[in-house]
Amino acid sequence: MTKVTLKKILQDNWQNFLKKKIKRIPKVIRADVIETVEKAMDCGRLEKGYTEYMCLECMESKRVGFTCKSKFCTRCGRIYVSKWVEKQEANILDIT
Repeated sequence: MTKVTLKKILQDNWQNFLKKKIKRIPKVIRADVIETVEKAMDCGRLEKGYTEYMCLECMESKRVGFTCKSKFCTRCGRIYVSKWVEKQEANILDIT
């Protein structure tokens, strides 16, 4: 069974949504919505930029695509939430 992700759903349906439903989004936020969704769809794509790491012993290299750093993105949003939780835990007073 193929894993279904939000990114895959967006990639499969975004162009159709833009053609048929984009006018339902208020004009004042429409450009931001489009930018946010397209950033999330491009998150981690090597074509959008990457960092390359190389092992100096075996010369094997690995490219890691830049992330979008958006809270909307399931990948980056999870990281944001984890960091927020850590920060909140540090701020909570220990009353024991």
